[in-house]
Amino acid sequence: MTTRIGDADSGSVLFTCTLGKEPHFFIRQNSLIFRQKHQKDLVLFSDSDSPDEAQHLLNALTDALVRRQKTKLFWRNLFFGLGFLALLAIGSHSVLSETHTTTHVPLDRADATSAPLLPEEHATEKGLMQDPSPALTTLAHNLRAAAQRKIFTVPLTTGHSRTIYVFSDPLCPHCRDLEPTLEAIGKKVNIEIFPVSLIGKKATAEQVIPVLCASPEHRKALWHSLFDDPP
Repeated sequence: MTTRIGDADSGSVLFTCTLGKEPHFFIRQNSLIFRQKHQKDLVLFSDSDSPDEAQHLLNALTDALVRRQKTKLFWRNLFFGLGFLALLAIGSHSVLSETHTTTHVPLDRADATSAPLLPEEHATEKGLMQDPSPALTTLAHNLRAAAQRKIFTVPLTTGHSRTIYVFSDPLCPHCRDLEPTLEAIGKKVNIEIFPVSLIGKKATAEQVIPVLCASPEHRKALWHSLFDDPP
């Protein structure tokens, strides 16, 4: 974060500091202090002749941090919504491509026991199977191809006929809430995680890189370890 005098984009720089976890700004003896976990306090501004200047600067920083938090919350909610829609779309494609959707035709008890099964190759022309849209087909193909490279993903469960691809940030609280659900449905479908750093950004990347650098069979345990402690 860079604070400038005058113009926000071209004014002279007053101070620059990197905002990590739990940044704190406060005034002590007419000086504006920056405190961050595991670091020494840093004096950002001090003027004994004009003590109100430090308070004015603190108010401006507070407003900026509030706006920053609102922006992060907006993008977090947007990311979760898109991820949820992608999850539904991929799950729907899996169901459509690997199961039959049939129209309900009431049968008599005798007919139910003697009716022949319709061969799968004739199901489409008879109108009993619906093809997924080209967009969903392309999306599923690309995700499957990326997962098969075993570079970008964390395979949580395998051995099933259907697969759900999930985009997850270990520092996203909604992704953390979703993790037990993935464990439950992973008993019936394959769960393939695409780690993303939309919420935690650099902090997420520092956590995820060692996971993806490990061999595919070890990534599951490393991925679960990221959720052992609160973010």
